[in-house]
Amino acid sequence: PICFPVTIELMLKESEEIKVQVKFMSDVEVTGTPPELLEKAKSQRPDFVGLRLPKDQLENDVELQKKRIFDDVQLQGGLGRQSSVGARPGDPGSNNLPGAWSWLVGVTVPIPVFDRNQGNILSSKIRQNQIALREKQLSVDTLNELDSTLQRLRIISAKLKSYKQRHLDSAQTVRDSALSHIVTGK
Repeated sequence: PICFPVTIELMLKESEEIKVQVKFMSDVEVTGTPPELLEKAKSQRPDFVGLRLPKDQLENDVELQKKRIFDDVQLQGGLGRQSSVGARPGDPGSNNLPGAWSWLVGVTVPIPVFDRNQGNILSSKIRQNQIALREKQLSVDTLNELDSTLQRLRIISAKLKSYKQRHLDSAQTVRDSALSHIVTGK
């Protein structure tokens, strides 16, 4: 569609009026360079915003997997009572064994020799790298999209300026002369 500069005046009441100025598309300017527009897109577009959450989660997951190298330390304890029993049942010459108390205290500390959680750490790093690659590819696609759109906008703007110079000025002259003839009655 071609837009022409038009001023519309509506009389609402005796003293109120509304003026509408329509701009040529060729007069529209895009402020900012493609990298600046890309930064705006990264903060506003849902596809970029949607990559932020998994990226943050995977950074935390890598740290968690590194901390899981040293598994949980376990403390153990116990107390038991053994009752008295005969040393050798059926042998009258054997002595009875008296009852006794026993206790147990232990600490289990896993040493990461065989399982250093390398598989989970590597898996988290790979997923983190995949998100970074997706974000990079999305940035390249968006930058290409911006470049082609700005180039098309420049071409359309140049064509509209050319059209404006060739046709609109002469049409306005014809309109003004026709209006002046109507007003003067010629």
